[in-house]
Amino acid sequence: MNMKHDSEISNRNIIRRFWKTTVAVSRIRKTSAAVLSVLCFTACDSGDIIPKKDTGNKEIVATVSFTHVETIPAVRERKLAFMSYTNPGDEQPNRMHVITTAQEGAPTELSLTQVPDDTRQVVLALVDQDNQIIYPFFEKEISSSSDRVDLGAVTVNLIAYDRVQKQLFNQSCLDCHSGGNLSRGLNLGEGQSYRAIVNVESKVPGMPIVKPGDVESSLIVKQLTDYNTGSFHTTLTTMKDNDITLLKEWIRNGAPVN
Repeated sequence: MNMKHDSEISNRNIIRRFWKTTVAVSRIRKTSAAVLSVLCFTACDSGDIIPKKDTGNKEIVATVSFTHVETIPAVRERKLAFMSYTNPGDEQPNRMHVITTAQEGAPTELSLTQVPDDTRQVVLALVDQDNQIIYPFFEKEISSSSDRVDLGAVTVNLIAYDRVQKQLFNQSCLDCHSGGNLSRGLNLGEGQSYRAIVNVESKVPGMPIVKPGDVESSLIVKQLTDYNTGSFHTTLTTMKDNDITLLKEWIRNGAPVN
């Protein structure tokens, strides 16, 4: 009986130690996940993951009023970014802040902190997933040695035609619609595209390629969004939802030349 009793106690002790170990491991995993979540949120919120050796004491700020904020991209293939560069033309920024939302026409303060002291350029631009500039909204040289550089107030028109050119046509259309390779005679190259599409009649009666102010009556929109009309154009892997949003907003607002 004593041997049996001792065995039962021993088994209970083993089970108790196993349970404590399991609980401890679970707590460690939850704590690690929470820490990782916080770190990830912090990094993704600023879009600013830079090695410590590249940090400095400089702060750069700008007060920007955006118009047509519905065209601010919300996917990684297209980003609206406020960036600083050590030298103009550098492959990658040394600091970046991604803007995902803004209030129409309201001043928005953009800030870059811990910027390296040898920074020489600041850019607000549309960039791709590799942080390569697709279209710059403004670029400013930095020469001040001050710890805080204020670029002042800037108004940014997010539907500039040059953006439509760089973001949509240059990225997705030029293989078939530029230079000596003009499918259906349509030239979407830089310096050529605007006069080739705006108020230009198409082969569809009563539907110009682009009818300023009228998205539904613009053939180019149907060509890029309606498979029955545009066929393979609607499946281009280089074309993103934000490209179509931009095109529609540009047309809806009168298809301005810039």
